[in-house]
Amino acid sequence: MMNAQKTRIALLLAASAATLALGGCGGDDGNDGNPGNPGGEPAGEIKALHFSFEQAVVKDGIPTVEFTVTNEDDMPVVGLQKFRFAAAQLLPEGATGAGNASQWQYFGNEDCTVSSSCAGTFVDHKNGSYSYTFSKTLNELSKDSISFNPELAQRVLLRAYNTPLPDGTLIPNSNAFVDFSANSGAAAYSRMLVSTDSCNTCHGDLADVKHNGGYPDVNYCATCHTPGRVGEGKEFNVLIHAKHKDLGLDALNSCQSCHNDTNVELTPDWGNWSKVPTAASCGSCHSNIDFAAGQGHSQQTDNSNCIACHNSKWTE
Repeated sequence: MMNAQKTRIALLLAASAATLALGGCGGDDGNDGNPGNPGGEPAGEIKALHFSFEQAVVKDGIPTVEFTVTNEDDMPVVGLQKFRFAAAQLLPEGATGAGNASQWQYFGNEDCTVSSSCAGTFVDHKNGSYSYTFSKTLNELSKDSISFNPELAQRVLLRAYNTPLPDGTLIPNSNAFVDFSANSGAAAYSRMLVSTDSCNTCHGDLADVKHNGGYPDVNYCATCHTPGRVGEGKEFNVLIHAKHKDLGLDALNSCQSCHNDTNVELTPDWGNWSKVPTAASCGSCHSNIDFAAGQGHSQQTDNSNCIACHNSKWTE
């Protein structure tokens, strides 16, 4: 591990190396006017990457995001090498039928390896800021016949792979996302039900659970595991409840073990578990009930009547 001073030196060296390569200059260590090549001990390790998005837009159906990356010491990180960028849009509550919850629609993703190939247009501004423009329109990106609707909330996600920086500094697999409106900038509604911190109360690090450590943010999981993209029963709201129920963990003694208002900035929709009850979500834990057949519960062929009995306070 390196301290803040070593981190600063490592990042500046990475920036210097990139500038040297762009200028086509040679260099010999120690001579005035020639920066020379980085040397000495390995740069070390960056413990965390923090992302902030300056802009997210969709122009002519093609998304572009601009973002800044810093480390745990709030210093800019230059020279990230490998990314995956993904896009989705959010159908609001009730859009697919009365009583139905909001639902992500996943368009698809593009990969970018800086040293070899990049699907879209990627720019490292050499000061900790980056930008990416997709190579395809959202409709072209979609493999499930999803149509881009500029009136809906949009999401761009990214995965920064743990490929070392050019100076050898190690970095962790990291995720980030931005929700926005294609028309007005800020998304008018959201679907953020559980925080990664809540997951990590038990898991320690969500990245260790699945997919080779590549997805440490629960919001990425929830956006990918969507109806139509994954098989029946593997939608996030069904899969996650069923998996945890089968583990029999004492910590999961109520819905509020995970769905809580500890940090409403990260989980503005934490109360959906009681406000928007659905057969799929409730039935993933109450697996002895067949709502459609009327076994263990009065027959319910859809979610339109759920809230009539299961109002928020009653459900709590």
